[in-house]
Amino acid sequence: MENAQTHNNGDCDCLEKLSTDAGMAILSGLLGSHADAVLLCDDEFQIINRNHSAKIITSHYMHGNGITPLFEVFPELAEETFKHRIINAQQGNTVAEFLCGIRGTTYRIKCARMFNGLIIQLTEITNPLSPDSDLDNNNFKMLFENMTSGFLFLKKVENYDGTPDFEIIDVNSTFEMYFDVERDRIIGRSLSQVLPSISSIFASKLERIAMHGRAIKELYEKPQTKRHLEVKLFSPRIGYAAAVFNDVKAEMEQRNDLLVKNAISKAFAMGGNADVYKAIIEIVQHSTQSPCGFIGYPADDNIIKVLAVNDHTTEYSLTNEKGEYVADLKMFPVGIKLLKTRQQQAVQNINGHKYILLTPILNGGELVGMIGLADAPQGYDQKSKDFVMSLAEYSAPLMEREIKEYRHKKELIQAKEIAEQNEKLKTAFLGNISHEIRTPLNSIAGFSDLLCRSGELTPKQFKYADTICKAAKNLVSIVNSIVELSKIETRQVKISNTSFCLNDLIDDLLDIYKNKADTKGLTLIPQKGLDKYASYIYTDRTKIHRIMSTLVDNGLKFTEKGEVSFGYKYIGKDNLLEFFVRDTGIGIRKEMQSKIFTSFLQDEKTLERQHGGVGVGLSICNSYIKMLGSTIIIESEPQKGSLFHFAIGYNTQPKDN
Repeated sequence: MENAQTHNNGDCDCLEKLSTDAGMAILSGLLGSHADAVLLCDDEFQIINRNHSAKIITSHYMHGNGITPLFEVFPELAEETFKHRIINAQQGNTVAEFLCGIRGTTYRIKCARMFNGLIIQLTEITNPLSPDSDLDNNNFKMLFENMTSGFLFLKKVENYDGTPDFEIIDVNSTFEMYFDVERDRIIGRSLSQVLPSISSIFASKLERIAMHGRAIKELYEKPQTKRHLEVKLFSPRIGYAAAVFNDVKAEMEQRNDLLVKNAISKAFAMGGNADVYKAIIEIVQHSTQSPCGFIGYPADDNIIKVLAVNDHTTEYSLTNEKGEYVADLKMFPVGIKLLKTRQQQAVQNINGHKYILLTPILNGGELVGMIGLADAPQGYDQKSKDFVMSLAEYSAPLMEREIKEYRHKKELIQAKEIAEQNEKLKTAFLGNISHEIRTPLNSIAGFSDLLCRSGELTPKQFKYADTICKAAKNLVSIVNSIVELSKIETRQVKISNTSFCLNDLIDDLLDIYKNKADTKGLTLIPQKGLDKYASYIYTDRTKIHRIMSTLVDNGLKFTEKGEVSFGYKYIGKDNLLEFFVRDTGIGIRKEMQSKIFTSFLQDEKTLERQHGGVGVGLSICNSYIKMLGSTIIIESEPQKGSLFHFAIGYNTQPKDN
């Protein structure tokens, strides 16, 4: 006995030590890393310590001195049922566990006595629907939240007075709507307190189901709204019960809507859009008992393009000169009124029909179609009008695609016609400019050149004639370049391959530009990658010559000192010929390197004044290089020069294809 007593006194001493400041520091350290919120209260339920997670939850609700009543920080816990459990846990030295909605979040609360006070743990529950706190099935929770049925999940408990009851574990948004309750205010509370009408009717049945698991079906009428609900009661596991509520009227409407949509979907799967429109007309005709009906969309002014029609009694034609089904609204004043108002129109005794109902198909307020019905035996009551309107809303996305496709096709046809007309005009223009402009220009250039060579001119006259000759030749070059570029853009230029000596082409370029290089004091360096025999290749000589001459001419034009080298080299591993032109000129800024191949664009706006040209040469080169199956590459740096290069296959004879 003495040993036992000594042992008990030792335990008391330990508790007393833990209650000191040093002991509290140890306890705080143990709880500090806990992921859940943990609070320590004294015997008067004042919060005297909390860990980091708890500080996040309570920071805006604590007093400045850090000591605040528990039920002031968490007023939800002051509800009678919860407060009773907390007090029992503190006084009876037991563990209390329950769910509670706190500020929009559901927590599992665990509390037990510590020293003379209370320790409380709050665990946020992502899925309170599950009776197991560690189960977090987000997909199931999402399905649960979006159910069209009202769902109530319950756990069998006893009230503090010992009477049996059910604790509300969770409800979904549909249940909130049916019973005008807020989920956060009823989670964790007893069914008899927050929903006494349900409790009084179903409490005994729920208790039997929770214990024995037999499912039953009941009908329930909510007194306030007279809403008739079908209630299915079942138990997912022993000790728990669930109730599923369905609006009987809404369910019937949903079934009808589903049948309609299934019929339309089946028609689409079997035969595409045409059968869908036919199915829509058949559905609305069957529902409204209308022998006549059509569906279509506005094609042109006052014209409705009919996609499906079922009308054998009409006295007027529904086809135009192209054989298309159309409805001319000029014969339908009520149809024009619908176009203007975008509202459903119902009239009597018009165009040989006793009753007519026209319903707009709207998508975002835009009229994308129309459903027309006629001659229902009893006319069209509001129920019929609402049904057709709902089907029109369902058809709107489909009609939107239909009208967009129609407009797109119409625009394509118009664009094609315009393009063909422009092509004819451009071809005619090119033919005219080639003959009407270049012929007199060549005459001016030729005769001014003859004058310069005649030797009969005074120095002043020679200067004037030479200026005319140079300007005429420059203008001929510009016109030729523009005509050439236009022919490229209109796809009149084709590849014309021949066999030729590439080294001879390099020599020709040297002969053409040697004098220009010498005049500017530049060194022109030709480079050949193969001997004369191996340099015979099969490709388009004219385009290679045009590309290289343009690049060499540009190199000389934009270089004031140094050299221009040009030629080709053979890349054996890839069997390619790489052509290049390198200069030591003004270079090209990086941001402009991708733009200089655009027609009529140069690196600087004043370049054409400083160096001449209109900026089409590189565009022509780029087009020809693409025709040859390659890409031109530029490497350049301002004031350090530029390198242009491209590669084509080394072919000495035509390919087998």
